[in-house]
Amino acid sequence: MIKAGYLSILAGFLYSCNPNTEIITIKERALIPEGIAIGDGGEIYLSNIYAKNITRSQPDGSQTEVIKTKYTDEFSGVGITQKNGKLFQLGNNDEQSVFQIIDIATGNLLESYVIADSVPLFFNDLAVAKDEKVYITDSNQSRIFTVRNDSIVVFLASDEIQYPNGIALSDDERLLVIASFTKGIRIYNLATKEFINKADTSKLTTAIDGLKFHRNSLIGIQNASRNLEDHSVVRFFLNKETNGFVRLDTLFVNHPAFNIPTTFDIKDGWLYCLANSQMENLNQETMELINVDELTDTFILKHKLE
Repeated sequence: MIKAGYLSILAGFLYSCNPNTEIITIKERALIPEGIAIGDGGEIYLSNIYAKNITRSQPDGSQTEVIKTKYTDEFSGVGITQKNGKLFQLGNNDEQSVFQIIDIATGNLLESYVIADSVPLFFNDLAVAKDEKVYITDSNQSRIFTVRNDSIVVFLASDEIQYPNGIALSDDERLLVIASFTKGIRIYNLATKEFINKADTSKLTTAIDGLKFHRNSLIGIQNASRNLEDHSVVRFFLNKETNGFVRLDTLFVNHPAFNIPTTFDIKDGWLYCLANSQMENLNQETMELINVDELTDTFILKHKLE
């Protein structure tokens, strides 16, 4: 377990030694955050599992506040992203899942959709197009949901995306890329409605959580290993046909700030990684913290990509 005092020293050391990498400290411990989004002004939005809320911090991690909606304290927060001055966020409880859209400037809830199903579902992550069409992974049922005619509906259901988690749109929004826990990264052509790559038998792209496109590459967080030292941020470079990968770079592995990193955002060429969800300190059956004394502040690993 990395102690908060050590990480504060580490943050200063890293920043002074490497201007391309720093640690932002948010002095909030009992969050168990899962999702992160960066606002146009660099504000840090976290979607929190244990705290069941959305928090906003300033770019330096200070002045943390809760953005309240009618779902605050009811749904454990997971995937979150921002676009067009809005927050798009997912949450779950024992019986339902929620997708909500919030106006960043006013904090007003613009739209919301609550769904229950005859089979257990789990909204996990989302990708939002320029026109605000949304794609949501259901990690329990190997499905992608979307909003159509003011309702949440199934967009895609397939064993080819078994246990989907991270999801991303290509820059031209031609491809939907889905991180299947068992099948690896799957690339889906939205026009032809077909997968253009094969399931990954090498296991190099399996067990990925957060996922983003960036300059003809895909960046993801691999965090499923029980050995926390294996947790990493990896980058896969696509071939010209965008149906396979030609190179794998490891950006970070076993970073001192890591304690189950989950997701990240990219803003102005900077990667903001939610470094320490501290997920192992939460009993997800009872939603109780296991050892409060072991919680640390929340750390965001900020890294210049190019």
